[in-house]
Amino acid sequence: MKTKTNLIHIFLLLLITGGFINCSPQKGFKYFDEHNNLISKSKFNRKLKRLSHFKIPGDSAHHHRLTPRLVQGTVENREMLLEVLEKAINDTIDRNVPTVIMYYPGQDTYNINTNSTKEVTANRHQQLAQYLKDSANTKPIYIYKEYTGLQKYSGVINWYKDPGQLIEKLFFRHHYPSGSFVVIDKEGTYISYKGEYALEQIVDTALVLKNKDSIQP
Repeated sequence: MKTKTNLIHIFLLLLITGGFINCSPQKGFKYFDEHNNLISKSKFNRKLKRLSHFKIPGDSAHHHRLTPRLVQGTVENREMLLEVLEKAINDTIDRNVPTVIMYYPGQDTYNINTNSTKEVTANRHQQLAQYLKDSANTKPIYIYKEYTGLQKYSGVINWYKDPGQLIEKLFFRHHYPSGSFVVIDKEGTYISYKGEYALEQIVDTALVLKNKDSIQP
């Protein structure tokens, strides 16, 4: 009888404890814009739907923050950056024209496309190289963080390891889908674009900086 009574007490205790756990308030998510201002979830999602921003982790596991895909800023020490890149690619970089850097973060569901053959990649690379040469007298530099996914394009494009994660730290602190690019002019002004892009965007950005125009995010 005593054993049965103890079992009943344990059962009731579990019910009560479980009730408190289930009824305890769950910590909700908080949403922040690119300036770290608290915003509503609906406003957060509206910006995501416009494809002008990406979602990145916030200061805690329950925080989501927006980051703009298009960023304009200034590199504090452009010369140091170019010197480091020159060592990485074993080539000289013209200081008088915009520097175009193509950045590959590693394989993801966007850049794993098996339909992109060597021939397609070669044609795309040749088009970009010609467009940049004709419009801004420059050429692209290909930098990667993780080489996985690039093996099948060996011999088509010369990819170089990000030296000391410099490009990642300066421009692309998070993994943005497919890849990103940044263009830096001779004054150190840069425009970066995070995530999948079109060739025309790269050329237009190089022209903007070459001609000293401004661009609105």
